[in-house]
Amino acid sequence: QDLERGVAGYGMDFGFGATDGAEEASVAVGKAICEALTGQGFEVEWEGSTGRRPRLLSLDWKRRGP
Repeated sequence: QDLERGVAGYGMDFGFGATDGAEEASVAVGKAICEALTGQGFEVEWEGSTGRRPRLLSLDWKRRGP
């Protein structure tokens, strides 16, 4: 569903979490996702907690032709 919304132009949410489930480690994973996306020029919104997922605000999906 997240990908479908992204392709439709509504932004895309990213699920995340640490493998051990620890809150502090999970927040670090969320920060890494946001830094990676913003480092590539994407606009990301996230409140910095595990209660919300990082959201890629704009996505111009291009479909490759045959």
